[in-house]
Amino acid sequence: MKYDYLYLTKSKEKLENDFQRMFVSIGFIKGKVLRKMIRFIMCQYNDIPFHNIYHIYEVCEFVLHLFVKTNIQNTKSIHNYRKLCLFAAICHDIGHKGVANRKCDHSNNLKNSLDIEKTFIINNILCNENKHLQLSEVILKQYLECFNISLDTNTALFLNNVIIATDISLHTYMMSYINNLSIITTTEFEKNPITYSILFLKLADLSHTLKPFKIHCNWVFKINQENNVNFESLSSSAHDTICFIDTFVEPLVLQIGQKLKYYDLELILKHNKSIWINYLQTNKKAKVSNGTEHALDNTNLNSSINIIDRISCTTHDNIACTIHKNACICMLDIVNFSQWCSKQNPVYIFETMTKYNSFLNDKINIFDDIEKVELVGDSVLIVGGLYSANTEKSQYTKHVIHLCNLILSDIKTLQKIFNDNTVSLRIGVHNGDVYSGYIMYPKKFQLFGNSINIASRLESTCLSGTMNISLQTYTIIEYAEIMSNLNIGKTSSNFLKGVGLINSKLCFIETNKVLIADDVLSTCKILSHKIKQNECEIVTSFEACFDILKRSSFNMVFLDRYFDNNDVFDALVEFRIWESKYKSTHQKIVLMTSLESNKSYEYFKLYVDEVIDKQHNLTGEINRVITQNIGNN
Repeated sequence: MKYDYLYLTKSKEKLENDFQRMFVSIGFIKGKVLRKMIRFIMCQYNDIPFHNIYHIYEVCEFVLHLFVKTNIQNTKSIHNYRKLCLFAAICHDIGHKGVANRKCDHSNNLKNSLDIEKTFIINNILCNENKHLQLSEVILKQYLECFNISLDTNTALFLNNVIIATDISLHTYMMSYINNLSIITTTEFEKNPITYSILFLKLADLSHTLKPFKIHCNWVFKINQENNVNFESLSSSAHDTICFIDTFVEPLVLQIGQKLKYYDLELILKHNKSIWINYLQTNKKAKVSNGTEHALDNTNLNSSINIIDRISCTTHDNIACTIHKNACICMLDIVNFSQWCSKQNPVYIFETMTKYNSFLNDKINIFDDIEKVELVGDSVLIVGGLYSANTEKSQYTKHVIHLCNLILSDIKTLQKIFNDNTVSLRIGVHNGDVYSGYIMYPKKFQLFGNSINIASRLESTCLSGTMNISLQTYTIIEYAEIMSNLNIGKTSSNFLKGVGLINSKLCFIETNKVLIADDVLSTCKILSHKIKQNECEIVTSFEACFDILKRSSFNMVFLDRYFDNNDVFDALVEFRIWESKYKSTHQKIVLMTSLESNKSYEYFKLYVDEVIDKQHNLTGEINRVITQNIGNN
């Protein structure tokens, strides 16, 4: 499960933009009407501890995630139901004043034979939900233009039943319908759109239990604070939360596992629940030995959260190690990071690394089965399939390779972040078993295993701007579509320190560009302007030219013979020798030189595909070469 862990620190403006992105992604019409609707809805949420706009952001994000996991066809009717479900998610607590409905089981007021797919759920006792529903209906009518759906009885029925069903007092009643659902398919969802949406929204409403423990614990204390529940001790709060998870959350998570074949949430819930249980057990032993009990500090919730987080893992009995089979490990390292740091002040380094972290997170968040485990200095550990025990390993491995391709293809953005054109990345990827657990003082999640060492060694032995993947990883995704976006090198055997002999392949970025390499910038720009049918990349540095040739593949390279009076011949020969060893494809290179003054150009023909005269109709010759070579591909 991929979460935006920083959502609690976002500004309202940032949340508004993120909401718009969510709504557009599911089919809402982008524009002023949608933005006005989102802004209006956000203004209706009060600044209260729990039922605030940050809780709604969490719910909407989770609903979208579950729809992705359904893996059903996006028919017209399902497309409309998805939009209505997301709208119900953003409105299901609208106008909440922080006062709960009267605590009782309201399901007794409903008929047992009620068909929630065809009949409106009417319950006048649910003051909050009825208010949420009324506001939602007004907003729907006012901003219907951005929905691109018709307003009819089915729309009203869907919105009514999905929002009313979120009341916790109706949980047992709603579970009786949810339990009767079949495994989700396109046909089944079209038959029971309301019931499936109720399942999604009810779990999304409680999804704080599926967040990292400190975030979950914070929400637990916030809801108690909002409801004026004053526990005398942390043990009382822990006991109450465990009961809540057992009664309300676990049944929903089990149903998601059965209906969607999505079991990862059970692992996360089990982990958070175990922390509460471990705290109770550890605290009970402490109370027996010294008679003390931890008080719940309502004025400093972070203090209470840290006590639980620390004590739950202090005993040796709680030390546990989890094995993750066939995970895909990815190690990233910034090239020239030490040299860059030596020229910067600490504040600027921190600010830049924060931007770099966001650069990575923006790309990682695209994939639900990839986690960034650690960023230490300039090294980053990313793992695919860590919590995907029931996912085919080729799926998350393809996602990791896709992620690496996205990162390496965007090196220029990275260089802008560091304001240094010499900065680049190296990446090593390997599939194998890893082990996870918590190391104490300070408590920290760690991954272990020889597979991580292999990925790290592969990274350290690859070229700047490239990716080095083990043969084990390559065999998993050899025929995947994503591999067509990379230039896969030859298999090489390397003796890696602490690992032994490993077979691997270097992967180079495949571009659809033409490279123009000339030390005169004006010449490069003129040629780039003339070559209209292909995007061009320009390089004016001798060293940079062959560095780029090693890490990328181009449709065609136009190479000037002299760079500041330096003849490229020796470097070209060296490149061709290197290419024959590591690359499985031949880079087309056209040498630009003066044939009249060049008596040895025949030697170049052994290492280039063509030689053209710079002194006679250069642009015409270049267009001829492109038409003959690229145009025919």
